[in-house]
Amino acid sequence: MDQGGAAVVRSFIDALERRDAAPLREVLAHDVVFEPMSTAAATRRPCFGPTAVCDYVEDLDRTWRSFEISLRHVEEVGDGYVIGAGRIRARAREISLLADNPVGVAFSVRDGRVAWGRVFATVAEAHDAVTQRRGAAWPG
Repeated sequence: MDQGGAAVVRSFIDALERRDAAPLREVLAHDVVFEPMSTAAATRRPCFGPTAVCDYVEDLDRTWRSFEISLRHVEEVGDGYVIGAGRIRARAREISLLADNPVGVAFSVRDGRVAWGRVFATVAEAHDAVTQRRGAAWPG
């Protein structure tokens, strides 16, 4: 793949939004770690590897009657990291929960694939996480 990091992240979000595993797998590194945000409707744990990420995406339909994520801003911040600002709108299946919240996202893109991604309550938290990871000893 020869897409830039921002394009890879947009492809990931687009595939997640459509719940389409085939293009999702195309943008995931073999050792990807994705950390979705927990809510009152579902406690989420990190997803290790493409199969776990695809399982999470399938679970979205079991947890949510509707689930939309949109990014209004995506920015490459260097060293393969990408930060985005957007919104999640969702309606739970089992409980009376309607979510309409801003979110921040942070991703590490390596060789044209998502190596790490995490959803945060704010863009500031996403930025802080990238700052910490850039100082970490292991690449991600």
